[in-house]
Amino acid sequence: MKTAKLERRTFLRLAPAATAGLAWTKMKPRTQPATRSAALPPYQMFRAAEIARDIRATEAKPGSVNLVNGPDGNALPFTMVLTTEARATAPGFESHRHRDHIFHILEGETEYEVGGKPQGGRWIAPGEWRGKRVTGATRLTLRAGDRLVIHRGTPHKRKTPKRVTFILTSPQGMAQD
Repeated sequence: MKTAKLERRTFLRLAPAATAGLAWTKMKPRTQPATRSAALPPYQMFRAAEIARDIRATEAKPGSVNLVNGPDGNALPFTMVLTTEARATAPGFESHRHRDHIFHILEGETEYEVGGKPQGGRWIAPGEWRGKRVTGATRLTLRAGDRLVIHRGTPHKRKTPKRVTFILTSPQGMAQD
């Protein structure tokens, strides 16, 4: 029984990388794809022991570990971040015109408000909106094993009353008009 639980946990922890790969293959580039840097290896392997070490580190001291740096750090069209947070509330809603979010909850629980119509707010950077209010948002509670895909352009905010550990994968692309 313990082996089956360990294999399930390993699968659940590695599944977001596969999800990001599927999302990336479905993206329709509007421009010439970026060429891979000579310094960028042809693949990245995340061993279960390394992921477990990173989880222990973020659980001991809540924060984030960049697993894949994305467009600013290399030519890959996505980022992947492991995060643990405790008793945290976002200051408001956000929306991104150039990236999706795929949240995979590893441990704990968190709450999301997603969708709806933004009220006020402002564009803080190209394709990046922030605001305090959204009407008609849906409230969701995510627990260990759950996955939430937030499509680009969808307002969202997170509240973690206790503690959560998750992997966020963000496929990137051209802003949608």
